[in-house]
Amino acid sequence: MLTAGIICEFDPFHNGHAFLFDKVRIRLGAKRIVCVMSGDITQRGALAGWDKFDRAKAAVMCGADLVLELPFAYAVSSADCFARGGIRILKSLGCVTHLAFGSESGDLKALEKAASFNTEDTDGSPVKEALDKGMSYPEALAEAMGEHAPKGPNDILAVCYLRENSLQNAGLIPIAVKREGAGHNESLQADGYASASEIRSRCLESGSLAGCRSLMPDNALKVLSAAAFAGKEAEDRLFAMIKHALLVFPPEDIAAVPEVSEGLENRLKEAAEKSSDLDSLVKTAKSRRYTYARISRALMQLLCGETKADIALFENSEACYAKVLAFNSTGAEILKEAASKSAETISNINKYIPKDPAAARMLQLDMTASDLYSIAKGRNISTYSDKVRIPSLTIQER
Repeated sequence: MLTAGIICEFDPFHNGHAFLFDKVRIRLGAKRIVCVMSGDITQRGALAGWDKFDRAKAAVMCGADLVLELPFAYAVSSADCFARGGIRILKSLGCVTHLAFGSESGDLKALEKAASFNTEDTDGSPVKEALDKGMSYPEALAEAMGEHAPKGPNDILAVCYLRENSLQNAGLIPIAVKREGAGHNESLQADGYASASEIRSRCLESGSLAGCRSLMPDNALKVLSAAAFAGKEAEDRLFAMIKHALLVFPPEDIAAVPEVSEGLENRLKEAAEKSSDLDSLVKTAKSRRYTYARISRALMQLLCGETKADIALFENSEACYAKVLAFNSTGAEILKEAASKSAETISNINKYIPKDPAAARMLQLDMTASDLYSIAKGRNISTYSDKVRIPSLTIQER
């Protein structure tokens, strides 16, 4: 059966995502959609606007059949690592046939050509050489790939998906869907399409999603309007935790964080002393080499206790699990099919016994990230702990 996999964040689910779903079902003829979605902390190194369980429920209400959590170790990392985790989970299910993604260009052949380039920032690679010149990662990527460089953030992710699909021999058949309307971080609105960042900005300003009715499917709007948004107060609490950590932790502990290198730990400690809010802290520490997103990810990794030793542990292991956030009756069938193929699916974290130390550590980081999110939002940790909450079974007829 044609089953499409989508790696995503849905922060929040908007009309562009609904367009992708429609294209996958109509153009591809997919009967089932499986999503691997980042948790409570996103790839840009920020608190998700809405809780992962609420975002997952909204996705199922809008056409997904199963939503799985992308572990913190993959979600709060580079585009390459983000893609690696998503492809690994989709492959592990053993029943996903296609890989669908949005793209600025929509040109699959060009994206596949770009995916053949070495974009790792390892010693001797073209990207590393460009980074050593003081360029940011996007600039280094463009320098190394020349005319074949991706044109936008979704194209960059698409290239990473395609490369990982090949490297892992996942065998997923790719389908690129050209994005409609505003780009990833654009504030433009066109024909009912706006970026997730634009919708979050409107919600931050008004305190609600009321002004976004034309930009989101009704079901997503209904679910997320009833959920608490991580606004200014949450960011202020997060900043207090970050500042305390930077002031208290010795430089060597900060240097052990995955995204920190070449003295960034000192820049961060100095920035903490000078800054009065999170935005000014990140801007004070950033440079051409260290982008806003990379520094933001480093700060989240520091608070959650992730280290370079953890990354080495994960890279030397093929540990993989599929933690369920939301599903419908079709999603339940997918889970049964995956279980019959020995995939490690988690619906109750208390009953899951990791087979690998790497999986145990990865799961611990997921739980810490969720607890951090609860602290930032000022809610009771025990009530919202991953040890307590269960996946949402949604009855939604298409």
